[in-house]
Amino acid sequence: MSGLVKDLRKFQRLSRIANSTLGTSGPGEYRTSTQHVKFELVNENTMKFHYQGAISVPSKSMLGTIMTKLIGDALKFTSASMEKFSENYKEEFGKSVTLKMNETTIMDNVEFTSYSVFKPAQSAMLRVTGIIDVSGGDVENDPFDFDKGNDEAAKKYSKERKDLMSKSNPSVDKKKKKD
Repeated sequence: MSGLVKDLRKFQRLSRIANSTLGTSGPGEYRTSTQHVKFELVNENTMKFHYQGAISVPSKSMLGTIMTKLIGDALKFTSASMEKFSENYKEEFGKSVTLKMNETTIMDNVEFTSYSVFKPAQSAMLRVTGIIDVSGGDVENDPFDFDKGNDEAAKKYSKERKDLMSKSNPSVDKKKKKD
């Protein structure tokens, strides 16, 4: 798993979707303010996910018995978020991307945020992290991919940019006239 980005356009598109799906609202039935998933790109073929959720545990001794269910719920929430990510990518860019959770990389931890012998339930934060393999969504014949010999698109883009710059900054035209 190298952090080196080889397909910058795909990486930028994935980043755009990842940055727009952050927050506390999950997809569909998993919408809640007590849990969220954050996607972090490593490269165009790999993402990390970070799940965080507030939980209430009857006691520290019972944590072991309910931990499997809590982690299962966290992974279900993350899977639903991955599906929403894929839908958003297809809707935005017209190409489908496939996300597959690498189950051997899943790690979890629990941090108790309150502990009182007088309180029957303990509050805690459950964190689950892991790696997601990304496939598909490749960028081919992108009109803005100037490195692949798309000269017409490059010229049009350069002209539009120059026109826009001259409108927003009249001093650019004055400098050209002096030269």
